[in-house]
Amino acid sequence: MKTKLIHFWRAVAGALLTLLGFSGCNVFLPRAEYGQPRALYKLTGQVLGDDNKPIEGIEVKYRRLDFAYTGADGQEHEQWVEQTYLTDSEGKVDVSVNDWGLNADKVEVVLTDIDGAAGGEWESQIVSGENLDIKFTDAGKDTWITGTFFIDFSANLSEKK
Repeated sequence: MKTKLIHFWRAVAGALLTLLGFSGCNVFLPRAEYGQPRALYKLTGQVLGDDNKPIEGIEVKYRRLDFAYTGADGQEHEQWVEQTYLTDSEGKVDVSVNDWGLNADKVEVVLTDIDGAAGGEWESQIVSGENLDIKFTDAGKDTWITGTFFIDFSANLSEKK
């Protein structure tokens, strides 16, 4: 009878401890977390014309290579993350993109005139590589936001002839 009572109280205590969240004795760091770390991409820039005057309404497409792979067909494929914005009356763009990519190795800014003849007709341009000023600031340890990539550019578009 005494052993049955001991087994009963052990079962009750085990059930209560489990319900309260005590499932084991190992509380070691780092613990497993689910999801994917993110980074903030802050894109700033200005688009000017041949005459160094700002151009309003230019489409600014931020593109970052997410991953590249070789398909079953043997060809290289690329998956890009894209965000599209417009320049303001001063030809500037100033936006933040919260993205899960953790690198800025392959970033492009594609500039396209989308308003036709309304604000003048301008040639498209891709700003990438050395023409982008990319700086990274680390957010520190133990955070899902790994840091901020500051991407700055300036471009002079040529008028279509």
